[in-house]
Amino acid sequence: MSLDLNTDTLRGYTYFHEIWLCFRFCRGIRWVSKDYKYRMKAICEALFQDRKQDVICLQEIWNISDFEWFQLEATNCKTFPYSHYFYSGVMGSGVCIFSKWPIEEVLFHKWQVNGYVHKVFHADWYGGKGIGLCRLNVRGRRVNIYTCHTHAEYSDDAEYLAHRLVQAFDIAQFIRVTSQNVDLAVLAADLNTEPDELCFKIITDYADLNDSFKLDRVKFLGTYGSSGNSYSDPKTVKKNPQGQRIDYILYKAGPNANVECWDYCNPLQQTIPLCSYSYSDHDAISAMFKISDKFFLDDNHGHFEQPSKSYKESLEEAYLVCDKAAEELSNHMKWCFRICIMCIVIFIVSLISFCFVNDRILPLVSLGCSFFICLCSLFTLVWKQMERRGILCAAHGMKLSIRGENDNCEKKVD
Repeated sequence: MSLDLNTDTLRGYTYFHEIWLCFRFCRGIRWVSKDYKYRMKAICEALFQDRKQDVICLQEIWNISDFEWFQLEATNCKTFPYSHYFYSGVMGSGVCIFSKWPIEEVLFHKWQVNGYVHKVFHADWYGGKGIGLCRLNVRGRRVNIYTCHTHAEYSDDAEYLAHRLVQAFDIAQFIRVTSQNVDLAVLAADLNTEPDELCFKIITDYADLNDSFKLDRVKFLGTYGSSGNSYSDPKTVKKNPQGQRIDYILYKAGPNANVECWDYCNPLQQTIPLCSYSYSDHDAISAMFKISDKFFLDDNHGHFEQPSKSYKESLEEAYLVCDKAAEELSNHMKWCFRICIMCIVIFIVSLISFCFVNDRILPLVSLGCSFFICLCSLFTLVWKQMERRGILCAAHGMKLSIRGENDNCEKKVD
């Protein structure tokens, strides 16, 4: 996003740096991702040699050295003197923000559930993903810039649906709580969800966010899997040549400011100039906003506001999904506990048998049982327990929000 000094216009760019070769978890990983070195150079030139932008949000910057390289280039070009990387997890959160305007405060909220530790090829768990916030001072205006990257959808089943719903609810809550008394709040993110899906509805309705994309203003612009992107899957392109719109710039005005979205577009070519490949498998998107003061100040300035849109049905549906997921996790934990008990019994029997029968297989059986006992114990007592409680935490928050909506409806009826 950027601010034009003469017209009070905020212009926003967000680039989705998601790269994959043959494994879907290989995004922006040095020595693994296809055309990595050349694309990094091209992205760096496109980002920091163009002085129109005011703020750039990046996702999937997994190598800290890449961020430092971008940071150095931005400093040398004298375009973005302020920047911040949100450190988290084993690999890093992957999200960072570059700004022409001073960053006054930063905050990072790590999500409680984010994939599975044993699914190494998906690797979302190792990223320690969450939502990052940079509060900017734009000529005296308070502007909150949020960026995040939710859990990827690796297949057509609903394996990670509960995780993405929890993340969507966390995003909405985080923005609602932290965006009080600001002039403009902007979320630039890869949400891995389409506009008609439940996760998107929760984020926009509960946080009262507007989509900068408008069909009556521009034609449909897919951000992932489009026919013009060199990294798109041919099978996906054949089904949907326009691609999916899963990357967004969402915004809302503060209580004492008017915000108008002037422009929305894909600012870059789909392939790098003089090259046959794209910048990334996700296309960049740009939005431009105009901010002005309200003539009459809002009496609710400084007070916590309720969502202005109907969100009850979306939360009720999300609550049912999370409640079902928590119940399934309880069943998984019971099965892991049973397997653990069975392995303990086999381990004891094999040790006793080895005292009477000198069989070389028995020590191997004992070793195998020890491995499964440790693994099942970790699954039951640590990983599954953490996942279940994280989902329950979000589910209880959804339930309280639904109850609050019902109470408000009853008061209106009275």
